Amino acid sequence: MIKDVNQMECVFKHKDCSVLMVLDKQKFKLKERLICADCLEEHKGNQNITLNDELEKLSNQINTLRKQNIYEIDQFTKYLYKLKENLIKVVDIVIVNSHQCKDELNKNNEDSWDEEQLYLEAERINKINKNYQNKLVSSVSIIKQIINIIEKETDNLKNVLEETIYYEELKPIKKVQVNPIECPIGSIFDKRPPQREITYHQIQEVYQEQWCFALAFNKQGSIMAGASKKDIKIWNFEKGQLRDSGVTLKGHNLDVTCIIFSKKMNWFITGSIDCKIIGWKKMINSIYWEPSQPCDTQSIVWCLLLNQSENLIFSGHSNGSIKVWTLNTDKNQLIFHYQLNKHSKHIGQMSMNEDETQLVSCSDDKTIIVWEKKANERRFKFKQVLENLKNDNGFRVCFLNKDTIAWCQENQGSIHIYKQELEKFVDKKELQINLKNLDLKDGQSLFPSIYNKAKQIFIIKHNKYVNILSYQNQSFNVQSEPIDCRSCKNYGNITEDGNYLIVWNDQTLSFHVYELKYQ
Repeated sequence: MIKDVNQMECVFKHKDCSVLMVLDKQKFKLKERLICADCLEEHKGNQNITLNDELEKLSNQINTLRKQNIYEIDQFTKYLYKLKENLIKVVDIVIVNSHQCKDELNKNNEDSWDEEQLYLEAERINKINKNYQNKLVSSVSIIKQIINIIEKETDNLKNVLEETIYYEELKPIKKVQVNPIECPIGSIFDKRPPQREITYHQIQEVYQEQWCFALAFNKQGSIMAGASKKDIKIWNFEKGQLRDSGVTLKGHNLDVTCIIFSKKMNWFITGSIDCKIIGWKKMINSIYWEPSQPCDTQSIVWCLLLNQSENLIFSGHSNGSIKVWTLNTDKNQLIFHYQLNKHSKHIGQMSMNEDETQLVSCSDDKTIIVWEKKANERRFKFKQVLENLKNDNGFRVCFLNKDTIAWCQENQGSIHIYKQELEKFVDKKELQINLKNLDLKDGQSLFPSIYNKAKQIFIIKHNKYVNILSYQNQSFNVQSEPIDCRSCKNYGNITEDGNYLIVWNDQTLSFHVYELKYQ
Protein backbone atom coordinates (compact mmCIF):
# COMPACT_ATOMS: atom_id res chain seq x y z
CA MET A 1 0.00 0.00 0.00
CA ILE A 2 1.43 3.38 -1.04
CA LYS A 3 1.16 6.12 1.58
CA ASP A 4 -0.20 9.55 0.63
CA VAL A 5 2.69 11.90 -0.12
CA ASN A 6 1.11 14.69 1.95
CA GLN A 7 1.13 12.52 5.08
CA MET A 8 4.87 11.77 5.00
CA GLU A 9 7.52 13.49 7.14
CA CYS A 10 10.96 14.55 6.01
CA VAL A 11 14.09 13.32 7.76
CA PHE A 12 14.39 16.55 9.84
CA LYS A 13 10.61 16.67 10.58
CA HIS A 14 10.13 20.24 9.37
CA LYS A 15 6.70 21.64 10.10
CA ASP A 16 4.07 22.48 7.51
CA CYS A 17 5.86 20.92 4.57
CA SER A 18 5.26 18.05 2.23
CA VAL A 19 7.89 15.57 1.22
CA LEU A 20 9.22 16.57 -2.16
CA MET A 21 12.32 14.50 -2.82
CA VAL A 22 13.61 10.94 -2.47
CA LEU A 23 17.27 9.93 -2.17
CA ASP A 24 18.88 6.75 -3.51
CA LYS A 25 17.57 3.64 -1.69
CA GLN A 26 20.97 1.89 -1.82
CA LYS A 27 22.62 4.51 0.38
CA PHE A 28 19.86 5.55 2.81
CA LYS A 29 17.18 3.97 4.91
CA LEU A 30 13.56 4.71 4.10
CA LYS A 31 13.02 7.66 6.50
CA GLU A 32 16.42 9.15 5.72
CA ARG A 33 15.56 9.24 2.01
CA LEU A 34 12.64 11.67 2.40
CA ILE A 35 13.48 15.39 2.23
CA CYS A 36 11.47 18.59 1.78
CA ALA A 37 11.99 22.10 0.40
CA ASP A 38 13.46 23.32 3.73
CA CYS A 39 15.96 20.44 3.64
CA LEU A 40 16.99 21.56 0.17
CA GLU A 41 17.41 25.13 1.31
CA GLU A 42 19.63 23.99 4.17
CA HIS A 43 21.69 21.69 1.92
CA LYS A 44 21.87 23.43 -1.43
CA GLY A 45 23.35 21.57 -4.33
CA ASN A 46 21.34 18.41 -3.76
CA GLN A 47 19.96 17.08 -7.05
CA ASN A 48 17.17 14.59 -6.34
CA ILE A 49 14.13 13.00 -7.87
CA THR A 50 10.52 13.59 -6.85
CA LEU A 51 8.63 10.76 -5.22
CA ASN A 52 5.96 10.87 -7.88
CA ASP A 53 8.64 10.62 -10.57
CA GLU A 54 10.17 7.64 -8.78
CA LEU A 55 6.83 5.88 -8.49
CA GLU A 56 6.08 6.60 -12.15
CA LYS A 57 9.44 5.18 -13.22
CA LEU A 58 8.91 2.11 -11.08
CA SER A 59 5.44 1.67 -12.55
CA ASN A 60 6.86 1.94 -16.08
CA GLN A 61 9.55 -0.60 -15.30
CA ILE A 62 7.02 -3.03 -13.87
CA ASN A 63 4.81 -2.59 -16.95
CA THR A 64 7.84 -3.24 -19.18
CA LEU A 65 8.65 -6.30 -17.09
CA ARG A 66 5.07 -7.53 -17.41
CA LYS A 67 5.15 -7.08 -21.20
CA GLN A 68 8.47 -8.91 -21.46
CA ASN A 69 7.10 -11.83 -19.44
CA ILE A 70 3.95 -11.94 -21.57
CA TYR A 71 6.10 -11.90 -24.70
CA GLU A 72 8.33 -14.74 -23.42
CA ILE A 73 5.30 -16.85 -22.45
CA ASP A 74 3.68 -16.09 -25.80
CA GLN A 75 6.80 -17.20 -27.68
CA PHE A 76 7.01 -20.32 -25.53
CA THR A 77 3.35 -21.14 -26.28
CA LYS A 78 3.81 -20.64 -30.02
CA TYR A 79 6.81 -22.94 -29.93
CA LEU A 80 4.78 -25.55 -28.02
CA TYR A 81 2.08 -25.43 -30.68
CA LYS A 82 4.68 -26.27 -33.32
CA LEU A 83 6.05 -29.10 -31.21
CA LYS A 84 2.49 -30.30 -30.61
CA GLU A 85 1.92 -30.48 -34.38
CA ASN A 86 5.10 -32.49 -34.82
CA LEU A 87 4.20 -34.77 -31.92
CA ILE A 88 0.74 -35.44 -33.35
CA LYS A 89 2.30 -36.28 -36.72
CA VAL A 90 4.65 -38.79 -35.11
CA VAL A 91 1.82 -40.39 -33.10
CA ASP A 92 -0.29 -40.60 -36.29
CA ILE A 93 2.61 -42.35 -38.02
CA VAL A 94 2.83 -44.87 -35.14
CA ILE A 95 -0.92 -45.57 -35.44
CA VAL A 96 -0.70 -46.00 -39.23
CA ASN A 97 2.30 -48.33 -38.90
CA SER A 98 0.44 -50.34 -36.25
CA HIS A 99 -2.58 -50.81 -38.52
CA GLN A 100 -0.33 -51.77 -41.41
CA CYS A 101 1.48 -54.31 -39.25
CA LYS A 102 -1.82 -55.81 -38.09
CA ASP A 103 -3.07 -56.08 -41.70
CA GLU A 104 0.16 -57.75 -42.74
CA LEU A 105 -0.12 -60.26 -39.90
CA ASN A 106 -3.73 -61.08 -40.85
CA LYS A 107 -2.69 -62.12 -44.34
CA ASN A 108 -2.37 -65.86 -45.08
CA ASN A 109 -4.49 -66.69 -42.04
CA GLU A 110 -5.13 -70.38 -42.85
CA ASP A 111 -5.95 -73.30 -40.61
CA SER A 112 -3.81 -75.95 -42.29
CA TRP A 113 -0.12 -75.60 -43.17
CA ASP A 114 2.46 -78.06 -44.31
CA GLU A 115 5.90 -77.98 -42.69
CA GLU A 116 7.55 -75.79 -45.34
CA GLN A 117 4.68 -73.31 -45.29
CA LEU A 118 4.91 -73.07 -41.51
CA TYR A 119 8.61 -72.17 -41.67
CA LEU A 120 7.94 -69.57 -44.43
CA GLU A 121 5.05 -68.09 -42.48
CA ALA A 122 7.14 -67.89 -39.28
CA GLU A 123 9.89 -66.15 -41.24
CA ARG A 124 7.37 -63.72 -42.74
CA ILE A 125 5.93 -62.89 -39.32
CA ASN A 126 9.41 -62.33 -37.87
CA LYS A 127 10.24 -59.97 -40.73
CA ILE A 128 6.97 -58.03 -40.22
CA ASN A 129 7.61 -57.77 -36.48
CA LYS A 130 11.22 -56.61 -36.96
CA ASN A 131 10.19 -53.95 -39.47
CA TYR A 132 7.44 -52.75 -37.12
CA GLN A 133 9.85 -52.65 -34.16
CA ASN A 134 12.37 -50.57 -36.16
CA LYS A 135 9.64 -48.07 -37.05
CA LEU A 136 8.54 -47.93 -33.41
CA VAL A 137 12.09 -47.30 -32.21
CA SER A 138 12.50 -44.49 -34.75
CA SER A 139 9.19 -42.87 -33.78
CA VAL A 140 9.85 -43.18 -30.05
CA SER A 141 13.27 -41.59 -30.58
CA ILE A 142 11.62 -38.58 -32.23
CA ILE A 143 9.04 -38.37 -29.42
CA LYS A 144 11.86 -38.38 -26.85
CA GLN A 145 13.63 -35.59 -28.74
CA ILE A 146 10.45 -33.51 -28.71
CA ILE A 147 10.01 -34.13 -24.97
CA ASN A 148 13.65 -33.13 -24.37
CA ILE A 149 13.09 -29.94 -26.35
CA ILE A 150 9.96 -29.17 -24.30
CA GLU A 151 11.91 -29.72 -21.06
CA LYS A 152 14.76 -27.52 -22.30
CA GLU A 153 12.42 -24.73 -23.42
CA THR A 154 10.52 -24.97 -20.13
CA ASP A 155 13.79 -24.58 -18.22
CA ASN A 156 14.76 -21.63 -20.42
CA LEU A 157 11.43 -19.92 -19.72
CA LYS A 158 11.78 -20.67 -16.01
CA ASN A 159 15.24 -19.08 -15.98
CA VAL A 160 13.97 -16.01 -17.86
CA LEU A 161 11.10 -15.54 -15.42
CA GLU A 162 13.39 -16.03 -12.43
CA GLU A 163 15.78 -13.45 -13.86
CA THR A 164 12.97 -10.94 -14.15
CA ILE A 165 11.73 -11.67 -10.62
CA TYR A 166 15.15 -10.82 -9.16
CA TYR A 167 16.15 -8.39 -11.85
CA GLU A 168 18.43 -5.85 -10.20
CA GLU A 169 17.49 -3.02 -12.51
CA LEU A 170 13.95 -3.02 -11.08
CA LYS A 171 14.95 0.11 -9.20
CA PRO A 172 14.24 3.72 -10.01
CA ILE A 173 17.18 6.16 -9.93
CA LYS A 174 19.71 3.41 -10.67
CA LYS A 175 21.92 5.84 -12.56
CA VAL A 176 22.02 8.44 -9.73
CA GLN A 177 25.28 8.57 -7.77
CA VAL A 178 25.33 9.61 -4.08
CA ASN A 179 28.25 11.42 -2.46
CA PRO A 180 27.89 11.80 1.34
CA ILE A 181 28.36 15.17 3.06
CA GLU A 182 28.34 16.16 6.73
CA CYS A 183 24.63 15.61 7.30
CA PRO A 184 22.30 12.61 7.57
CA ILE A 185 20.90 12.88 4.04
CA GLY A 186 23.97 13.45 1.84
CA SER A 187 23.81 15.04 -1.62
CA ILE A 188 23.49 13.79 -5.16
CA PHE A 189 25.75 14.88 -8.02
CA ASP A 190 25.22 13.59 -11.52
CA LYS A 191 25.70 16.12 -14.28
CA ARG A 192 25.00 13.69 -17.10
CA PRO A 193 21.74 14.32 -18.95
CA PRO A 194 19.07 11.64 -18.40
CA GLN A 195 19.35 8.62 -20.69
CA ARG A 196 16.49 7.78 -23.00
CA GLU A 197 14.55 4.59 -22.50
CA ILE A 198 14.43 2.31 -25.53
CA THR A 199 11.92 -0.53 -25.56
CA TYR A 200 11.04 -3.14 -28.16
CA HIS A 201 8.23 -5.57 -28.83
CA GLN A 202 7.59 -8.11 -31.55
CA ILE A 203 4.74 -7.19 -33.88
CA GLN A 204 5.00 -9.86 -36.57
CA GLU A 205 6.52 -13.24 -37.38
CA VAL A 206 6.82 -14.41 -41.02
CA TYR A 207 7.86 -17.96 -41.90
CA GLN A 208 10.69 -18.56 -44.39
CA GLU A 209 12.12 -22.06 -44.50
CA GLN A 210 15.15 -21.12 -46.62
CA TRP A 211 18.07 -19.72 -44.65
CA CYS A 212 18.51 -15.96 -44.66
CA PHE A 213 22.11 -14.94 -43.92
CA ALA A 214 21.56 -11.28 -44.84
CA LEU A 215 18.86 -8.65 -45.29
CA ALA A 216 18.75 -4.91 -46.00
CA PHE A 217 16.25 -2.06 -46.41
CA ASN A 218 15.99 0.76 -48.91
CA LYS A 219 16.24 4.37 -47.69
CA GLN A 220 12.49 4.73 -47.15
CA GLY A 221 12.22 1.40 -45.33
CA SER A 222 9.49 0.31 -47.75
CA ILE A 223 11.45 -2.53 -49.42
CA MET A 224 13.46 -5.32 -47.82
CA ALA A 225 15.83 -7.52 -49.79
CA GLY A 226 16.38 -10.79 -47.92
CA ALA A 227 18.54 -13.79 -48.75
CA SER A 228 16.76 -17.07 -49.41
CA LYS A 229 19.71 -19.47 -49.64
CA LYS A 230 21.29 -18.59 -53.04
CA ASP A 231 18.37 -16.39 -54.13
CA ILE A 232 17.12 -12.97 -52.99
CA LYS A 233 13.47 -12.37 -52.12
CA ILE A 234 11.96 -8.89 -52.36
CA TRP A 235 9.57 -7.97 -49.56
CA ASN A 236 7.27 -4.97 -49.17
CA PHE A 237 7.41 -3.38 -45.72
CA GLU A 238 4.77 -0.96 -44.50
CA LYS A 239 3.72 0.07 -40.98
CA GLY A 240 5.75 -2.73 -39.45
CA GLN A 241 4.21 -5.43 -41.63
CA LEU A 242 6.34 -7.60 -43.93
CA ARG A 243 4.63 -8.83 -47.10
CA ASP A 244 6.07 -11.08 -49.82
CA SER A 245 6.09 -9.19 -53.13
CA GLY A 246 6.28 -12.43 -55.09
CA VAL A 247 9.61 -11.42 -56.66
CA THR A 248 12.59 -13.77 -56.29
CA LEU A 249 15.93 -12.81 -57.85
CA LYS A 250 18.28 -15.50 -59.14
CA GLY A 251 21.92 -15.00 -60.08
CA HIS A 252 24.15 -16.58 -57.43
CA ASN A 253 25.09 -20.25 -57.42
CA LEU A 254 25.63 -20.56 -53.64
CA ASP A 255 24.28 -18.92 -50.47
CA VAL A 256 24.07 -15.11 -50.35
CA THR A 257 26.06 -13.82 -47.34
CA CYS A 258 25.72 -10.01 -47.46
CA ILE A 259 23.41 -7.33 -48.89
CA ILE A 260 23.93 -3.56 -48.98
CA PHE A 261 21.11 -1.22 -50.10
CA SER A 262 21.67 2.18 -51.70
CA LYS A 263 20.49 5.23 -49.73
CA LYS A 264 19.81 7.15 -52.96
CA MET A 265 17.87 4.80 -55.22
CA ASN A 266 16.29 1.36 -55.41
CA TRP A 267 19.54 -0.47 -56.05
CA PHE A 268 21.41 -3.00 -53.92
CA ILE A 269 24.42 -5.26 -54.11
CA THR A 270 24.92 -8.84 -52.93
CA GLY A 271 27.92 -11.02 -52.09
CA SER A 272 27.97 -14.80 -51.93
CA ILE A 273 29.86 -17.97 -51.07
CA ASP A 274 30.15 -18.45 -54.87
CA CYS A 275 32.74 -15.59 -54.77
CA LYS A 276 30.52 -13.36 -56.91
CA ILE A 277 29.28 -9.78 -56.39
CA ILE A 278 26.09 -8.72 -58.21
CA GLY A 279 24.35 -5.34 -58.36
CA TRP A 280 20.54 -5.27 -58.66
CA LYS A 281 18.70 -2.26 -60.07
CA LYS A 282 14.91 -1.89 -59.99
CA MET A 283 13.46 -1.37 -63.44
CA ILE A 284 11.25 1.69 -63.92
CA ASN A 285 7.50 1.01 -63.68
CA SER A 286 8.16 -2.66 -63.07
CA ILE A 287 8.36 -5.10 -60.16
CA TYR A 288 11.51 -6.67 -61.61
CA TRP A 289 15.15 -5.98 -60.85
CA GLU A 290 17.94 -6.03 -63.43
CA PRO A 291 21.19 -7.79 -62.39
CA SER A 292 24.65 -6.49 -63.24
CA GLN A 293 27.32 -8.65 -64.81
CA PRO A 294 28.56 -10.84 -61.89
CA CYS A 295 32.04 -9.85 -60.67
CA ASP A 296 34.25 -12.83 -59.85
CA THR A 297 36.25 -11.95 -56.72
CA GLN A 298 38.01 -15.37 -56.57
CA SER A 299 37.31 -15.64 -52.83
CA ILE A 300 34.17 -16.03 -50.68
CA VAL A 301 32.53 -12.65 -50.01
CA TRP A 302 31.73 -12.24 -46.30
CA CYS A 303 30.96 -8.53 -46.03
CA LEU A 304 30.33 -5.44 -48.15
CA LEU A 305 30.61 -1.69 -47.51
CA LEU A 306 29.28 1.17 -49.64
CA ASN A 307 30.68 4.71 -49.32
CA GLN A 308 28.45 7.78 -48.94
CA SER A 309 28.93 8.96 -52.53
CA GLU A 310 28.02 5.44 -53.66
CA ASN A 311 30.83 5.30 -56.17
CA LEU A 312 32.98 2.77 -54.26
CA ILE A 313 32.24 -0.72 -52.94
CA PHE A 314 34.51 -2.52 -50.45
CA SER A 315 34.31 -6.32 -50.28
CA GLY A 316 35.83 -8.44 -47.48
CA HIS A 317 36.88 -12.00 -48.29
CA SER A 318 37.69 -15.37 -46.77
CA ASN A 319 41.36 -15.09 -47.81
CA GLY A 320 41.77 -11.87 -45.81
CA SER A 321 41.81 -9.49 -48.77
CA ILE A 322 39.74 -6.32 -49.07
CA LYS A 323 38.88 -5.45 -52.65
CA VAL A 324 37.78 -1.97 -53.71
CA TRP A 325 35.49 -1.53 -56.72
CA THR A 326 34.41 1.59 -58.59
CA LEU A 327 30.65 1.71 -58.95
CA ASN A 328 28.26 3.31 -61.41
CA THR A 329 24.74 2.72 -60.09
CA ASP A 330 23.10 4.35 -63.15
CA LYS A 331 24.75 1.80 -65.42
CA ASN A 332 24.67 -0.90 -62.72
CA GLN A 333 28.36 -1.53 -63.34
CA LEU A 334 31.28 -2.50 -61.08
CA ILE A 335 34.97 -2.35 -62.03
CA PHE A 336 37.86 -3.62 -59.89
CA HIS A 337 39.96 -0.70 -58.58
CA TYR A 338 42.56 -1.95 -56.07
CA GLN A 339 43.14 -4.31 -53.15
CA LEU A 340 44.21 -4.03 -49.48
CA ASN A 341 46.35 -6.87 -48.11
CA LYS A 342 47.25 -7.26 -44.44
CA HIS A 343 44.77 -9.73 -43.01
CA SER A 344 45.39 -13.45 -43.50
CA LYS A 345 41.93 -14.89 -42.76
CA HIS A 346 38.20 -14.28 -43.14
CA ILE A 347 37.16 -10.60 -42.86
CA GLY A 348 34.29 -10.18 -40.36
CA GLN A 349 33.25 -6.56 -40.91
CA MET A 350 34.45 -3.23 -42.30
CA SER A 351 33.40 0.29 -41.31
CA MET A 352 34.32 3.88 -42.27
CA ASN A 353 34.35 7.01 -40.13
CA GLU A 354 32.05 9.96 -40.86
CA ASP A 355 34.40 11.87 -43.16
CA GLU A 356 35.54 8.62 -44.84
CA THR A 357 39.21 9.24 -44.20
CA GLN A 358 39.63 6.05 -42.15
CA LEU A 359 38.53 2.46 -42.64
CA VAL A 360 38.61 -0.24 -39.96
CA SER A 361 38.43 -4.01 -40.54
CA CYS A 362 38.48 -7.06 -38.25
CA SER A 363 39.43 -10.61 -39.11
CA ASP A 364 39.50 -14.20 -37.95
CA ASP A 365 43.29 -13.79 -37.74
CA LYS A 366 42.80 -11.82 -34.46
CA THR A 367 43.80 -8.47 -35.97
CA ILE A 368 41.89 -5.19 -36.12
CA ILE A 369 43.38 -2.88 -38.75
CA VAL A 370 42.86 0.81 -39.42
CA TRP A 371 43.42 2.04 -42.97
CA GLU A 372 43.76 5.73 -43.85
CA LYS A 373 43.20 7.90 -46.91
CA LYS A 374 44.70 11.37 -46.79
CA ALA A 375 43.17 14.40 -48.49
CA ASN A 376 45.48 14.33 -51.49
CA GLU A 377 45.29 10.56 -52.00
CA ARG A 378 42.80 8.38 -53.86
CA ARG A 379 43.50 5.09 -52.09
CA PHE A 380 43.42 3.82 -48.54
CA LYS A 381 46.71 2.70 -47.04
CA PHE A 382 47.64 0.72 -43.95
CA LYS A 383 47.83 2.86 -40.81
CA GLN A 384 47.70 0.77 -37.61
CA VAL A 385 47.01 -2.63 -36.06
CA LEU A 386 44.88 -2.02 -32.97
CA GLU A 387 45.97 -3.48 -29.65
CA ASN A 388 44.27 -6.80 -28.93
CA LEU A 389 45.38 -7.79 -25.43
CA LYS A 390 42.78 -10.55 -25.27
CA ASN A 391 44.33 -12.16 -28.38
CA ASP A 392 40.82 -13.02 -29.52
CA ASN A 393 38.96 -13.12 -32.82
CA GLY A 394 36.20 -10.66 -33.52
CA PHE A 395 33.54 -10.60 -36.22
CA ARG A 396 32.11 -7.11 -35.59
CA VAL A 397 33.74 -3.68 -35.67
CA CYS A 398 32.17 -0.27 -36.19
CA PHE A 399 33.02 3.44 -36.16
CA LEU A 400 30.74 5.30 -33.73
CA ASN A 401 32.09 8.71 -34.78
CA LYS A 402 35.17 10.01 -36.54
CA ASP A 403 37.56 9.01 -33.74
CA THR A 404 35.81 6.16 -31.87
CA ILE A 405 35.74 2.46 -32.77
CA ALA A 406 33.75 -0.36 -31.12
CA TRP A 407 34.97 -3.96 -31.52
CA CYS A 408 33.42 -7.09 -29.97
CA GLN A 409 35.30 -10.26 -29.09
CA GLU A 410 34.17 -13.66 -30.36
CA ASN A 411 34.90 -15.81 -27.31
CA GLN A 412 33.23 -13.54 -24.79
CA GLY A 413 30.69 -10.72 -24.96
CA SER A 414 33.01 -7.77 -24.40
CA ILE A 415 32.84 -4.58 -26.46
CA HIS A 416 36.17 -2.75 -26.55
CA ILE A 417 36.22 1.00 -27.25
CA TYR A 418 39.16 2.53 -29.09
CA LYS A 419 39.70 6.31 -29.06
CA GLN A 420 42.05 8.22 -31.34
CA GLU A 421 44.81 9.95 -29.39
CA LEU A 422 47.78 11.62 -31.11
CA GLU A 423 47.00 9.98 -34.46
CA LYS A 424 46.79 6.49 -32.91
CA PHE A 425 43.77 4.53 -31.67
CA VAL A 426 44.05 3.42 -28.04
CA ASP A 427 41.99 0.78 -26.20
CA LYS A 428 40.09 2.66 -23.46
CA LYS A 429 39.65 -0.12 -20.93
CA GLU A 430 37.51 2.01 -18.63
CA LEU A 431 34.90 2.25 -21.42
CA GLN A 432 34.65 -1.51 -22.03
CA ILE A 433 31.10 -2.89 -22.04
CA ASN A 434 30.33 -6.46 -20.93
CA LEU A 435 27.17 -7.87 -22.47
CA LYS A 436 24.75 -10.29 -20.85
CA ASN A 437 26.05 -13.87 -20.70
CA LEU A 438 29.58 -12.58 -20.99
CA ASP A 439 31.18 -16.02 -21.16
CA LEU A 440 29.26 -17.23 -24.21
CA LYS A 441 31.16 -17.64 -27.47
CA ASP A 442 29.60 -15.78 -30.39
CA GLY A 443 29.77 -18.71 -32.80
CA GLN A 444 28.63 -16.95 -35.99
CA SER A 445 29.84 -14.12 -38.19
CA LEU A 446 27.52 -12.18 -40.54
CA PHE A 447 24.84 -9.89 -38.98
CA PRO A 448 27.23 -6.89 -38.79
CA SER A 449 27.10 -4.45 -35.88
CA ILE A 450 25.03 -1.36 -36.70
CA TYR A 451 25.30 2.21 -35.43
CA ASN A 452 22.30 4.38 -36.27
CA LYS A 453 23.38 7.99 -35.87
CA ALA A 454 19.88 9.46 -36.15
CA LYS A 455 18.60 7.48 -33.15
CA GLN A 456 22.04 7.09 -31.50
CA ILE A 457 21.61 3.37 -30.99
CA PHE A 458 24.11 0.55 -31.41
CA ILE A 459 22.83 -2.90 -32.41
CA ILE A 460 25.21 -5.79 -31.82
CA LYS A 461 24.59 -9.52 -31.98
CA HIS A 462 26.49 -11.90 -29.70
CA ASN A 463 25.69 -15.61 -29.59
CA LYS A 464 21.88 -15.96 -29.48
CA TYR A 465 21.29 -12.43 -28.20
CA VAL A 466 20.71 -9.19 -30.12
CA ASN A 467 21.69 -6.27 -27.88
CA ILE A 468 20.25 -2.76 -28.20
CA LEU A 469 22.49 -0.10 -26.67
CA SER A 470 22.05 3.65 -26.51
CA TYR A 471 25.21 5.59 -27.37
CA GLN A 472 24.86 9.16 -26.05
CA ASN A 473 27.45 11.63 -24.86
CA GLN A 474 30.18 9.20 -25.94
CA SER A 475 29.05 6.51 -23.51
CA PHE A 476 27.00 3.33 -23.78
CA ASN A 477 23.83 2.59 -21.88
CA VAL A 478 22.30 -0.89 -22.03
CA GLN A 479 18.64 -0.06 -22.54
CA SER A 480 16.79 -3.33 -22.08
CA GLU A 481 17.09 -7.07 -21.89
CA PRO A 482 18.61 -8.34 -25.17
CA ILE A 483 16.42 -10.11 -27.70
CA ASP A 484 16.78 -13.87 -27.20
CA CYS A 485 16.82 -15.50 -30.66
CA ARG A 486 17.19 -19.03 -29.19
CA SER A 487 20.17 -19.73 -31.45
CA CYS A 488 23.47 -18.08 -32.35
CA LYS A 489 22.45 -18.49 -35.98
CA ASN A 490 20.46 -15.29 -36.28
CA TYR A 491 20.81 -12.54 -38.87
CA GLY A 492 19.15 -9.14 -39.09
CA ASN A 493 19.11 -5.41 -39.81
CA ILE A 494 17.24 -2.22 -38.89
CA THR A 495 15.40 0.31 -41.00
CA GLU A 496 17.13 3.61 -41.76
CA ASP A 497 14.81 5.51 -39.39
CA GLY A 498 15.74 3.10 -36.57
CA ASN A 499 12.10 2.25 -35.83
CA TYR A 500 12.08 -1.41 -36.86
CA LEU A 501 14.46 -4.34 -36.41
CA ILE A 502 13.99 -7.61 -38.33
CA VAL A 503 15.83 -10.81 -37.37
CA TRP A 504 15.71 -14.27 -38.98
CA ASN A 505 16.80 -17.31 -36.97
CA ASP A 506 17.22 -21.02 -37.65
CA GLN A 507 15.11 -22.18 -34.68
CA THR A 508 11.82 -20.77 -35.89
CA LEU A 509 12.82 -20.47 -39.57
CA SER A 510 11.08 -17.13 -39.66
CA PHE A 511 11.55 -13.37 -39.69
CA HIS A 512 10.75 -11.64 -36.39
CA VAL A 513 9.71 -7.99 -36.77
CA TYR A 514 10.38 -5.77 -33.73
CA GLU A 515 9.22 -2.20 -33.23
CA LEU A 516 11.66 0.01 -31.32
CA LYS A 517 10.26 2.87 -29.24
CA TYR A 518 12.22 5.78 -27.78
CA GLN A 519 11.15 7.70 -24.67
